[in-house]
Amino acid sequence: MLPNRMIRPTAIIFDLDDTLIGRQGRVQDAWLDALAIVPELTERHDLATIVATLTAARGRAWADSQRRAGPALDYAGARAALVADALDQLGFAGDADLADRLKEGISHHTGRSSYLLDGALDVLAVLHRTGIPMALLTNGESRTQRGKIERFALASYFEHILIEEEVGAGKPHDGAYIAALERIGHPTGVIWMIGDHLENDIAGPKRHGMRTIWFNPERTPGPIDPQARADSEIAALTELMVLFGIEQGEGGK
Repeated sequence: MLPNRMIRPTAIIFDLDDTLIGRQGRVQDAWLDALAIVPELTERHDLATIVATLTAARGRAWADSQRRAGPALDYAGARAALVADALDQLGFAGDADLADRLKEGISHHTGRSSYLLDGALDVLAVLHRTGIPMALLTNGESRTQRGKIERFALASYFEHILIEEEVGAGKPHDGAYIAALERIGHPTGVIWMIGDHLENDIAGPKRHGMRTIWFNPERTPGPIDPQARADSEIAALTELMVLFGIEQGEGGK
């Protein structure tokens, strides 16, 4: 839903993954790249078997990590559990050198498999020129997320960048939103959070008085619960310009 022009934001907080940067469908690509440094696996098993084993181990590792989670997830611990589980299933249990190389390969290539979503840089540039303060609030490890931010030259658009591992809290934990509001100085007016995740980017921010915009390019039906429903919804990032009543050339060069 894209209503007529709304009140301009005092500040804007963006999510990163699947809002500005795409990653869906690229995890297996990253694994295939990582397997190049562990030829022992491909010498004994075909790629389909290895990828299927990694996929199943990933699901178990993340489910366990989330059950044990405090304010922030233990990404390194989850990755170690994923690798240990997969290597055990593939007949390499206890091979510490192989485990270390596979963990490093997965960590390195996961971030590199991401891609910039259509319109992201253009929208950020226009918003930045208006002088509206912007922050980036993202879950994940510092190394991976900083690597994406650097690769796509995003840092200059944001006054503040908050990453789960650095902050010590990730969405939807209240500590993540409190940290973001503290960084931007609790400005008077309307603060908008923009993201793709209904719990992390919509329900969580609403608990802290923010307005929310659901980035929903697939036009998935929204929730019935009003507490989980966004104030607005967009299918393309460029719709933000209309939503906020901002012209392409606003703010000068």
